[in-house]
Amino acid sequence: MNRSFLYLLFIVLWSQSKVTAQNALEIFGKNKVQYNDDLQDWWVYETNSVIYYWYGKSRQLAQFYIEIAEQENTKIQTLFEYHLKEKIELVIYSDLSDLYQTNLDLDASYTSENWSQEPKVTGQKILLYFDGNHEHAIKLLQKGLIQIYFNALFSGTNLQEVVQKVISLKLPLWFEKGLIEYLGDGWEDKDLEALGDTWNQKISFRKYSAKYPSIAGKSFWRYLVLTYGDQIISNWLYMIRIQKDISQSTRLVFQLTLQNLQEDWKDYYIRELQTNNSNQSIPTIKIKLKKEEQIIKVIFSKIDSNFLLITNQNGCKRIKILNTRSGKTKTIYKYGYRNKVTLPDFNYPIYFENQIDKSINIIDERRNRPFIKSFNKNLNKSKKLYFPEDIERIYDAISMNQESIILSATNNGFSDIFEYQLKSRTYNKWTDDIYDDLDLHTKDNINSIILFKSNRMDTISKINKIDSILPLDPFQLYSFNNKLNSKIGNELKVLKDATLESYSFIDTNYYVLKVNLKPNNIFYLYNNGKKIEMNVKQLDLVGFNSTQNEILKIYKNTKNKYQFSLIELKELILQNNLIEEIDSQESLQQNRSDGELYKTDSLVESTNIHFISKFGDPLNVKNIVQEFENKTVKLKRDFHRNDTKANIYSGTLNQFNSNLSIAYRNKFQIEEISSTLNNDILFGGLTTYSTLSQNYSPPPLGILLKARVKELFENYFIEVGVRIPTNLVGSESYVKFDFFKKRWDHTMAFYRKVDREIVPSLGILDWQLTTKTLLVNYQIKYPWDIYKRFSLSTTIRNDHEYLKAIDKVSLDSAGRNIPLIGTRLEYVFDNSLDLSLNLKQGTQFKIFFETAKRFLKSDEQSGKFIPFDGLLMVLGFDARYHVPILKHATFSNRIFFNSSFGKDRILSNVGGTENWLLPKYNYEFQSNANSNYAYSQLVTEVRGHPLGARKGSSSLVWSSEFRFPIIQYLLTQNVKKSFLRNLIIVGFFDSGLSWNGFIPNIAEAQKFVYHNENPAVIVDVIINRNPIISGTGIGIRSSLLGYYFRFDYGWPIDLKGFHKPLPHFSLGLDF
Repeated sequence: MNRSFLYLLFIVLWSQSKVTAQNALEIFGKNKVQYNDDLQDWWVYETNSVIYYWYGKSRQLAQFYIEIAEQENTKIQTLFEYHLKEKIELVIYSDLSDLYQTNLDLDASYTSENWSQEPKVTGQKILLYFDGNHEHAIKLLQKGLIQIYFNALFSGTNLQEVVQKVISLKLPLWFEKGLIEYLGDGWEDKDLEALGDTWNQKISFRKYSAKYPSIAGKSFWRYLVLTYGDQIISNWLYMIRIQKDISQSTRLVFQLTLQNLQEDWKDYYIRELQTNNSNQSIPTIKIKLKKEEQIIKVIFSKIDSNFLLITNQNGCKRIKILNTRSGKTKTIYKYGYRNKVTLPDFNYPIYFENQIDKSINIIDERRNRPFIKSFNKNLNKSKKLYFPEDIERIYDAISMNQESIILSATNNGFSDIFEYQLKSRTYNKWTDDIYDDLDLHTKDNINSIILFKSNRMDTISKINKIDSILPLDPFQLYSFNNKLNSKIGNELKVLKDATLESYSFIDTNYYVLKVNLKPNNIFYLYNNGKKIEMNVKQLDLVGFNSTQNEILKIYKNTKNKYQFSLIELKELILQNNLIEEIDSQESLQQNRSDGELYKTDSLVESTNIHFISKFGDPLNVKNIVQEFENKTVKLKRDFHRNDTKANIYSGTLNQFNSNLSIAYRNKFQIEEISSTLNNDILFGGLTTYSTLSQNYSPPPLGILLKARVKELFENYFIEVGVRIPTNLVGSESYVKFDFFKKRWDHTMAFYRKVDREIVPSLGILDWQLTTKTLLVNYQIKYPWDIYKRFSLSTTIRNDHEYLKAIDKVSLDSAGRNIPLIGTRLEYVFDNSLDLSLNLKQGTQFKIFFETAKRFLKSDEQSGKFIPFDGLLMVLGFDARYHVPILKHATFSNRIFFNSSFGKDRILSNVGGTENWLLPKYNYEFQSNANSNYAYSQLVTEVRGHPLGARKGSSSLVWSSEFRFPIIQYLLTQNVKKSFLRNLIIVGFFDSGLSWNGFIPNIAEAQKFVYHNENPAVIVDVIINRNPIISGTGIGIRSSLLGYYFRFDYGWPIDLKGFHKPLPHFSLGLDF
């Protein structure tokens, strides 16, 4: 016994990979849909540290990244003081719709925290896309590089580093998320507002970071940089990597405990929040929206004289009418569906009106094709028209007349201005250059002057190719007179070193401008070179009612709740005097190269009185002000990574050489080489039913040797596996090929199994029954969307049974072959998300129908094929629903139904649990001898009972579990030991029913007929039993030595009450 235990322990320690097989047999998962063939042909370009991949439509964006990526990588490398061992790979897509179609992150673990994180990073690959703004493109690259370096420090980037990782290190969420957001976005005034709104200064950082990890981590890293300098980032990260302990590393680097450092953070922000305390009141009228619904844009409809809100709820896009009296909204347009897998597309829908015929137009996208849908005023009639295929994406649109519209769109990788004819479906490009032309408006009622924002250097330059000049100048407002067919004109300029984020045209005298003065966004009411600052706390969007001359201000708090206020334009002007020219060069400016503030000739004038002293002004106030104006002040500055002006790259660009581009050829790499202890059911788990051995034999514990190879874009996979039982009796092996490159997904598998079983004989020695199974499976899947798919699979199988020759009877037995061909059709829906290991939320559903036909060999029935002899049909479903409760816990439910009918049937063994390490089988009730069973299978979960507690050709099982991660409630800080971190307490209730036939007959199912006979007598005994079995109990789950263990202690339940409990110790995750 001790020797066996030591042998088992050696195998566990030798194995390196995790056992994370999904329990309850049925396979679910997400999908990726390839709507077109744009992503079929890729190109490769390589520089010193980066490899670039692009296809035809993304060539221009790839060239842009080739120019700057090496310099950006050097910045991040210097910051982290870490050199990557492998090159970074940039996979470049022309837009977000094409990114949706990639297979690269198909098997990613989608959680409520990481699903919306962008850019997507998988291994050394950064998935990038273009939204019409090159400044955003750089920010995506910076964030992706930061994530790559962080992962390399703590997770390893190659197989050797991962295998050598001995100690499990899981950093707190605030640590990683805060660092990436701080380095990627910098610190803004709204971050300090968010901190003040969410942080109760009486609670500690530990409790605050557990609830708000993003802003807590971002503020913590900012405090460290301001206090200790940029160098502290690499020092602390490097020490954590060495020590594998964040607390110990903190003491070594800061000479403080982590708790003391967090107390210093608390004291610092208490002082800063007191200094920046704002007495501005927040409006009380709330906008009633759905959960997690965000307002993307506000538009005023001149047709209905209402404000319209364009919203996005995790991919579900809506246009809503806002009731400015009650805050209620009414949906007039809805498209898409909610999901937490793909990034939400905030570009669509685009709403605009035609004031001539009073029509309402909406541009959206379906299956990677933009379309326009036109409605009449009452929204009861519509017509739909798709744009030409070469118009890849539309960023904005306005109506010019009844026959044409103006688009901000792309057909070559750059955003340009188009004039599009609706009837002929033709277009004329007004601009055709490298610059970003976005955000269209008309300046007058006759639509002759078109306004747009652009980051062009001037009004005359026309550069059609990215070379030494990059489209990274600040956005300014430009105009184009359509009637005069004039050149581009400069409408206005904003503050120097500032960029225009968005704007609204009010009339010939006024604009509402949203200006980015790095790192903050400021709203202005602009008039003839002067402005009124409209900023108040949490101001997010501004709209203008042209009929009532009212300005709508929409506020967004840190919990994504929206409020609004209305103010008349005249009242706003009276409350504030127009101050300072907006293009003044005498403004307060910051030199970002050395951290100094320079004050030029004049201060900003303001009539607002911010402070009144009871002591009066000092006598020499003018001299003090003059001295302050001319003084240079040294200060510590916040870390910003959003300086994306073109001049920072001058002289350092990596020039693109088209001769170095090569066509991509399939490149394969090893994804996994593992050896694990495993007792999963492979390839359906059907075992041949034999009169010699009617009991179901679950797979024994064995050593699974597996190798998996994938193509670089994860379009092709090859997997090879061999499982050898620990008792060295039998074996299993398989080869599987996956093809995911096109819309239809294909999988082909070859499986071989050898099993040996001892069966009783009439002689002295027992017989040894050997079964050799050979299976070929081909499956084709049609993904409807990311959640839904249809699949059709065909299986050809042969089971060869024979007795080992040990006596005359076994010697004379010829054995038998059971050839079978079958087809399975199934529909799968899966929108589940991983909250943490073994904790899910969402719905999983599968319904399937299967038919199989045995065909006889020629020596058995003269080769004659009987069409319906041996026909087997199966109908079933598997439905699961996971509800998050009490923040971290989940309530998970599963209902499984399976019924086999036809000439042949499948015997369902109900009871027990899957992957049971020391299984027990119920030998009291044998199967019905009158039923023609061809195969047998296991149906779980009904804990508290042995395997095969109830048998029949049909079964129905219901399981409910309350999964409570106790450590996540007791300790909000990072837990180093994976056993404690993944510890879950489970309470469960299971119930199962088995019967013969398709429709359950309880009266018949209650009767069990025991049959036995010998040459002298035949005995049939009818025994009454309850066909329903139930069990309840408690369990514990956690990971240990890289494996996930489940231990359940279940009490069987019947009409007489509870009975002796039965323990279950098993491997793998729950359903």
